[in-house]
Amino acid sequence: MIDSGADYCVFNISFGDALKIDFTKIRPEIIRGVNNIPTDIYYEDVELIIRSNSIKIRCGFLKDLKINVLGQDGIFDKYKVNFFYNDKYFEMIPSSKI
Repeated sequence: MIDSGADYCVFNISFGDALKIDFTKIRPEIIRGVNNIPTDIYYEDVELIIRSNSIKIRCGFLKDLKINVLGQDGIFDKYKVNFFYNDKYFEMIPSSKI
């Protein structure tokens, strides 16, 4: 999901496990989600490849996250994102910052 209100990209912790991130060596931070429930989040710098463009972003990892989120830092600061609501699609065009 693309979320213009999300500060960072956030993925389920299983993505970090697949990337061999050792979460025991990262001190979690506490965030409060939509329901104001405190939750541990683990931040790590990762590399994303989107249509052959490699970008490094700070990414959060959460347990029990059901929908992965592409947020402002890493996406909206590096891509022009156009939504076509009626047609149910979006496009991402690399900006000059890549």
